[in-house]
Amino acid sequence: MLLPMAIDPSPQRPSPNRTSRAMFIVIIVLAAAVVLIIIVAGFLYPNSSNTTPRNTATTNPSPTQVVLHVGNTAPNFALSTLAGDRTVSLSDYRGKPVLLNFWSLQCPDCLKETPALQKFYLRQQATGKDLVILGINLDLQSNFTAVARFQEQYNLTYPIIVDDQLQARARYNVTTTPTSYFIDRRSIIRSIVVGPLDDTTLHKDSMQIG
Repeated sequence: MLLPMAIDPSPQRPSPNRTSRAMFIVIIVLAAAVVLIIIVAGFLYPNSSNTTPRNTATTNPSPTQVVLHVGNTAPNFALSTLAGDRTVSLSDYRGKPVLLNFWSLQCPDCLKETPALQKFYLRQQATGKDLVILGINLDLQSNFTAVARFQEQYNLTYPIIVDDQLQARARYNVTTTPTSYFIDRRSIIRSIVVGPLDDTTLHKDSMQIG
């Protein structure tokens, strides 16, 4: 006679090895999910962690340093002569072609181009041309004596005006010297030359404003 087998009423418990394996799988899945979230966030917000401020000076000029281009109207200015005896404005020469030449004593190329400028100015005067050359000096007031000696040494007869407060430099956005602007009779900029002027450039660009 077969006797019925005794049944253990208590539930079966998973073995410790099976529990550890399940926990390990859960941890792996969670870690993979975190990595996936980080990757997706990186694609959606690539610059969110970049807190370095941008240098906006070159990309977004201030209102007083608007970058000028050929075809723009030349900004007016009022600067003193080197002797300090009168004020010169660009508007004084309305109706005449004007060459603005920004320079300083600390600029070797400025000193190199000066004789060519003076010779060109004398030729213009001798042929009855009404072209105006304004040499805008950017040195500090403490250097005015040296600027005056330089003017005398090269016998410069075109006007030298001083921009020690950098008013005109800001309006014309001059970042290097020499820089020259050729302006026609209607005060429109026709040429901008960054670097030393030579006879060829002076002749060619002056024809555009003559």
